[in-house]
Amino acid sequence: MTNLIRTILIIAVLILIMTMVITVHAQVSQPLGPSSTLQYLTCTEVIPGVSGSNFSHVIVWLRLSNVTTPNGLLYLLNQLYYSPFSPYYHEFITPQEFAEWYSPPSYVFNYITKLAAKYGLIVNYTFPMLIEATGNASAVDNFLTALQTAPSNIQQWILAGECIPLGYFTVSKVVPTYKPQYMAIYLNTTGVNAMLNKDAKVLNKVPMQIFYNNVEIWLPKGLEFIYDELPLFSSGYTGQGLTIAIVDAFGDINFTLASNYVYQNIACQDLATFDSMFGLPPASCQVIYPTGTPVLTPYNLGTAEGWSYETALDVEYAHTMAPGAKILLVISPTSGDDLFVDVEYVVNKSLANFISLSWGAYEDAFYYPPPSYNLLYGYDEVFMQAAARALVYSPRRVIVVPLTQGG
Repeated sequence: MTNLIRTILIIAVLILIMTMVITVHAQVSQPLGPSSTLQYLTCTEVIPGVSGSNFSHVIVWLRLSNVTTPNGLLYLLNQLYYSPFSPYYHEFITPQEFAEWYSPPSYVFNYITKLAAKYGLIVNYTFPMLIEATGNASAVDNFLTALQTAPSNIQQWILAGECIPLGYFTVSKVVPTYKPQYMAIYLNTTGVNAMLNKDAKVLNKVPMQIFYNNVEIWLPKGLEFIYDELPLFSSGYTGQGLTIAIVDAFGDINFTLASNYVYQNIACQDLATFDSMFGLPPASCQVIYPTGTPVLTPYNLGTAEGWSYETALDVEYAHTMAPGAKILLVISPTSGDDLFVDVEYVVNKSLANFISLSWGAYEDAFYYPPPSYNLLYGYDEVFMQAAARALVYSPRRVIVVPLTQGG
């Protein structure tokens, strides 16, 4: 066998191996389609014993059109908008174009919204991949029951229907226990100034870092330093002209009022205190409630208090890392799938350049068992539109930071 033949054989084998690898990768990378078995979660299934008069939301998740078809949405995202070799690289589409190209047929929306009205529900939103309505729990359950007998040309566009009773928070007792890699260390903020004057590591007379209970805590200026943002800031790049949307549940509540089940979100006030304490410029901070203002009850107060720390952290450190950007805090009244409706609201209304999601649970935590792949697919559809709109998501975890908490 000559060297030329050996070389040809080696090349042929390598090409065969590469073809197999590419084929397997393509098979693995292709997302699974949603199940043809629809899942409906009534109010009484989500919260056993819930009162029929309890104020509730209902979300009907819909299948987008033309997702996997040739030249469909996935092709658009994978081969055109995000491929530097494509003439359509970063040529993103508007919410109107997304709805026109990928929404289910209009008769689907007409049928579901009319059925909701028949049972006394008020339709809040119709987005390409979901419809949300509001009413009491009995009306929601009657609506979901009726929806299950809809004609086949309607059913084929439905992924799932779910009730979200307001004022509650529940997770099944069989949910696997999650052990975080890091433990939270709560900082008594009343002693921050003393620690800054005594125990802080200082660079150019600016406190960068402190140690608290044997934990290393990076202060705002220290984070800006270790992420090498100071040269950008010196050049005038601070995030000006951009908006960061932060989607959280409940918000940063006033604990004193909350103990009497009175809701007050003090996120922007706490941010102002934080800025003053750590020498940051004042922030442009706005709070909106697309799916309604939270209602505090004995069933969700502890959850709301937990989200307060999360919200404060998210807002304060988004402002730290981009002090010139506007902060849009988007608050859901529940820890359930209202969060995703709020994300879609921001995407559909083009309200932000970046969306921060720092939620402490995996997506389907609240409906387990059975795991609902169709719900997960519905969430992915929200992210598909965000990708087509060139919005950047930032699901993140911060280990230890100092917080301010008013109230």
